[in-house]
Amino acid sequence: MQGFSYSQLYSALQVWPLKASTLYLASINRLIYLAELRVIIDLDLDIFDVNDQVALAPGAVVVPKPPGSQPLVFTAPIAQNATSATLTGAWGGTTGPYVVTFSDQEIQSVTLTNGATTATWALPMAAAVTINAVVNSQFVVERNLWLVYGPSASQDTQAICAPQATNYNVSPMIMNGTLQGVPPLAINPPAFMLATQSTGVSGGIIITITGTDQNGLPAVDVITTVANSTVQGVLRFASVSGVTSQHGSLSSPTLTVAVGTAAVTGSTKLMVKRAFDFLQLYLRANPGQPKYFADHGQSEWLIGPAADSFATAIKRRYVQRPPSIVVAQNTWLGDNVGQLLFVAALMEAEHWLKVDDRYADMKTKYYEELLPNARGEVMLAARSGVYAPLAPIATIPGPPPQAAAG
Repeated sequence: MQGFSYSQLYSALQVWPLKASTLYLASINRLIYLAELRVIIDLDLDIFDVNDQVALAPGAVVVPKPPGSQPLVFTAPIAQNATSATLTGAWGGTTGPYVVTFSDQEIQSVTLTNGATTATWALPMAAAVTINAVVNSQFVVERNLWLVYGPSASQDTQAICAPQATNYNVSPMIMNGTLQGVPPLAINPPAFMLATQSTGVSGGIIITITGTDQNGLPAVDVITTVANSTVQGVLRFASVSGVTSQHGSLSSPTLTVAVGTAAVTGSTKLMVKRAFDFLQLYLRANPGQPKYFADHGQSEWLIGPAADSFATAIKRRYVQRPPSIVVAQNTWLGDNVGQLLFVAALMEAEHWLKVDDRYADMKTKYYEELLPNARGEVMLAARSGVYAPLAPIATIPGPPPQAAAG
């Protein structure tokens, strides 16, 4: 399909009516924006998913949603043909272009700067507007929420044994790390062991750790060191009763090794969405593992029961619309299904102009000709490895091809 940049799309829509009114010209960006939404929905491209994480404090009963629509207030009404204005307060978001709807429903690509009150745009305002505007939301809806739950601990490379010289023959290491006490040393929460060799140019020192695993069963783990690196073992220990080294220093220089514990993070558990009234029953319960969530307005979710000390974070997976071509100038939609986007914009334009017969013609061309072709092209692109929103974000590469026998 033919590609379109924002300037090409805008110019084509600008000259589409025989006599374009000022109000029509002021509405072109909105028509493009509506066309993008139509294409995204019809192609089922609302899978530009975002995965992020927000921290939870003990006793928390709400989780913030991703930023939605945000109001803008200017210091004075904006005149016709203006290309800039001043905000009443500094912009708190990141610096960049945003899709902004003004009081006359005109859409502009407005550049906002973090910590500043400036607001600028390229196209002159088609009409005078009031001091109020809105930054359009990119957040659509959550896919799911995941709770990060369980005890956690930071990495401590000297938790069991402080750095000390090793011997070539099997020798016990002194358990003089940050976990002070008489062996066996309790590891709470249970953690994988780390061996760090801090001197020498070659590794190969064998560190043997004995104790009990997270299930209370006897455990022995053997770690072979790498020079000037930290190596992690394969068993999770709940206690350590002894540590030995072998194949260490035979002569100068002394080969030094420390033994410690790896970082521990909680497991992730899928939360279940329920009604607001259902959550009210759990808000009265004692803090524990949050299992349910519900919408609570446009800015947050309720969770229940309230978070206890083991509930450390919520992973949010949600749908976010791709950047509008009004802001980005060139987008995946414009580059790959530009003709479909153009006809969708013409549909919106004919609807706005109340030209029902031409609207019907564009609707037929869109749904019966271009949309089926675009769906097929997107699927083929996903299969061939060309970037497409329907393709997986990441895949595990297969083994390299074998050389031909020769």
